[in-house]
Amino acid sequence: MWCVPHPYKHDHTLVLLDTEGLGDVEKGDEEYDAWIFVLTILLSSTLIYNSMGTIDNDAVMKLQFMTELTKFIKVRSSTEDEDKSSSEFAHFFPSFVWTVRDLTLKLQMNEKEISPDEYLENALQPKEGESKQTAAYNAPRECIRQYFPQRKCFVFDQPASKEKLQTLEQMSNDDLDVTFVRQTTEFISFILRRTRKKVVDGKMAVTGNMLANLVVTYVEAIRNGQVPCLQNAVLALSHFTNSTGVQQSHALYRQLLEERVKLPTETEEELFRVHEGCQKEAVQRFMACSFKDDDQHYQNELIKHINDDYEKKCQENAECSQKHCTDVLKQMLSCLDTDSFKRRGGYKDYMIQLDTIIQKYKDSPGKGIKAEHVLEAFMEQNKIIQGHIQQEDIRLTEKEKEIKVKESYAHYKQLIEERVVLPTDTQEELHSIHEDCQKEALQLFMACSFEDENQQCQKELTESYDHYKQLMEEQVVLPTETQEELYSIHEDCQKEALQLFMTCNFEDENQLRRNKIFRSYDRYKQLMEDRVNLPTETQEELSSVHEDCQKEALQLLMACNFEDENQRCQIELTRLIKEDFRRKCEKNADLSEKHCRDLLKHLGVTLIPQFFMKVGGYKDYQTQLDTIIRKYKDTPDKGIKADHVLETFLENQKSLQGIIQQAENSFLDKETEKKVKESCDLYKELLGKKVKLPTDTQEELCSIHEGCLREALQHFMKSTIEDKNQQCRTLITTLINEEYEQKRKKNAELSEKRCTDILKQLSVRLIPEFFMKVGGYEDYQMQLGTIIQKYKDTPGKGIKADIVLEMFLENQKSLQGVIQQAEMGLLDKEKEKKVKESYALYKQLLGKRVKLPTDTQKLTSIHEECQEEALQHMACKFKDENWLCQKELTGLMNEEYERKCKENANLSEKHCTTLLHKLSAGLIPQAFMKSGGYEDYKMQLDSIIQKYKDTPGKGIKVPP
Repeated sequence: MWCVPHPYKHDHTLVLLDTEGLGDVEKGDEEYDAWIFVLTILLSSTLIYNSMGTIDNDAVMKLQFMTELTKFIKVRSSTEDEDKSSSEFAHFFPSFVWTVRDLTLKLQMNEKEISPDEYLENALQPKEGESKQTAAYNAPRECIRQYFPQRKCFVFDQPASKEKLQTLEQMSNDDLDVTFVRQTTEFISFILRRTRKKVVDGKMAVTGNMLANLVVTYVEAIRNGQVPCLQNAVLALSHFTNSTGVQQSHALYRQLLEERVKLPTETEEELFRVHEGCQKEAVQRFMACSFKDDDQHYQNELIKHINDDYEKKCQENAECSQKHCTDVLKQMLSCLDTDSFKRRGGYKDYMIQLDTIIQKYKDSPGKGIKAEHVLEAFMEQNKIIQGHIQQEDIRLTEKEKEIKVKESYAHYKQLIEERVVLPTDTQEELHSIHEDCQKEALQLFMACSFEDENQQCQKELTESYDHYKQLMEEQVVLPTETQEELYSIHEDCQKEALQLFMTCNFEDENQLRRNKIFRSYDRYKQLMEDRVNLPTETQEELSSVHEDCQKEALQLLMACNFEDENQRCQIELTRLIKEDFRRKCEKNADLSEKHCRDLLKHLGVTLIPQFFMKVGGYKDYQTQLDTIIRKYKDTPDKGIKADHVLETFLENQKSLQGIIQQAENSFLDKETEKKVKESCDLYKELLGKKVKLPTDTQEELCSIHEGCLREALQHFMKSTIEDKNQQCRTLITTLINEEYEQKRKKNAELSEKRCTDILKQLSVRLIPEFFMKVGGYEDYQMQLGTIIQKYKDTPGKGIKADIVLEMFLENQKSLQGVIQQAEMGLLDKEKEKKVKESYALYKQLLGKRVKLPTDTQKLTSIHEECQEEALQHMACKFKDENWLCQKELTGLMNEEYERKCKENANLSEKHCTTLLHKLSAGLIPQAFMKSGGYEDYKMQLDSIIQKYKDTPGKGIKVPP
């Protein structure tokens, strides 16, 4: 077999398959010739039949077996009419070319010259008549005409004179006969230009792997005594092709998914869109190479593999997002020392700091789909810490306020004692002093750093003092008899006033109000998150949702059963909501602006200035720009910054428009064009001299390209042409970059082709059938390792070396599995064969060495000897993992030994019983029925027993 590139069809390979001749005298087997011919028919698209001399009856009759082709080939696997099956052969059989070498007669008929084709058709004409001889004459001719409707004939004269034929192989074409050379040239031209590609099922072109699979299928069928079936071969080929297609398409999907997805994705839809795109390309790849997947079984298998990978990627995306979000929160919370907030007023500071961190977290990009879930879990866990800080804040605040109230009251007492000399002349004098002392005490209290919301403490202190005055008025009758009497009443009244003050739970009420405010605020934020999908199309849309959510939050606050003096709680809640709405508006604008910029960046990816640096480029640029603007405006969900971003984009494009327009005007200068062309031609010339494709790395080609580009630009700069705004340099750079892109693509293609050819050449002996044996998988791995090493050591492979090697190894995986399974099957058969042989040897040895009955010890000894020899015989070359074969053989031998022991026992018992019957034949009871008979009986019995014991070969059943 020769496999060479087709000289006229660049994407085809020409396979020349030569077989041994028919009618070998040494073999003398017509069936063998038939199978050779059948394989040739099944594998080829053009069958060339070679004969010597002339096409006479003897030459045609050598193809007599063609009349029985229905015995050697089946179209379908089902049983059907033989004539119907044979009538379909012509649809599957190759075209037929009969070549006649060393033609010995002139091609004439009725004294007229005829063509070789007419000569063949005349030789295949049937005779008229119904005799047996006529039927035998017509049968092979009718089969050739029926099975091969496309026929061609070529005749060849002798290539040289008889004297030169001895040195034919050393002769050149000039030394050969001119007619022979012409005939050969016509023959070769016909074969190369007219031969069709090999197809199966009428449409599927056969590749190299498919041809190898067909060979294996047909040869295995022939070896197993079966008739090759075209339908079964197509099904087997379909399985092979589609299974390979599934593997390759699945690998393509995984490669594309890895390249296009950066985890974590912001949304599940983003990952799904990438998955859909990759799946579409993978399915298209499979559909391009699939064959007879009518029920979409293999396509569904591919979809299942893809969906499984997508599910894994979704899970990986979620895990990656959760880990990233957790790490972000941990990093942000690392500076939040909770112990530092366990102080008076710490709860408020903690909540402000926590809200700042949460906002930073929400504004942090790249969190993925688990962002809200991780935040909710954190907030749930953080409630305990918030509660501890809040309780500590309340406790410390209450304690400090209690101390400050007592200090202020003590200060008041001190002042009143110092300034009042009882009795006073008037009640107004005492009241005036009281008010001054009270004012100073309140100023002392108000100087404290804690907040007295709504002046609650001040009110309660004033009320307690009024209560004290009322008690003093009721209980004191001035003048008192003694100062101690007045002081005692003062102490009691002071105690009751303090008790009244301490019963006021103003701190708890204030805290409750704050909690209600924050609960309503959290409700507002939750409603906004649920109802707003940023970016919104208009600011009014966001404002409308904000007003509704604010209204519901205020309703929730008003539903709380507490007094809101001067609507301070509503004002505070409104302030918080207003601040959050401001941040939401900023985020809405930022998201809209980012989305619009990204959209314009995506749409404008083809808006490269260099592409329009040509005559007519400005018009093309305007058309392209209008298309981008239209697509941008038609795109939904751009948000509130859509017009602003578009205006900025168009403003930036104005300078580019001027450059393109000026460039177009300058290109009209022919001299400029000439110099530009010279520079580009110089670049091509330099690149052609310095670069030998394929290059080992892309950087090598890029480095040479940059050097040649510099030289080309320097050549242009030496000219006297004025290059305003460096437009010509830009044009030269653009044209050269286009040339470089073509060179880069060619570099990759040549590298891939060279690497493929190297691997193809190195793996020419990597034929699966060679490894279908015991130890074949290890040989295959060694051979594959050698090929890989040689491949890696081969220089000049280029940039695609690793990719081509990966694809080659990926294609080899299915072959590895087939070889490994085949080796395991052969190994199991060989092991089974060795076990049977060793077991048979054991039985043979045991039968020769044991003569039953025998005693147990001797039988066991012989058994052990035979067992040892059988195990030694089983010392085969394969590896007996876990002693499985030895265990199986030992089990069989032990079973045989048990049977032999039972047989030994039975024979021994039978032998001993027979012996005792024989010895005791004269032991008749009536003979001892006399005086002294018992003593005679005992003597006779002892004699029998002694003879029994002295008799050898009794075995194991000797009675006691």
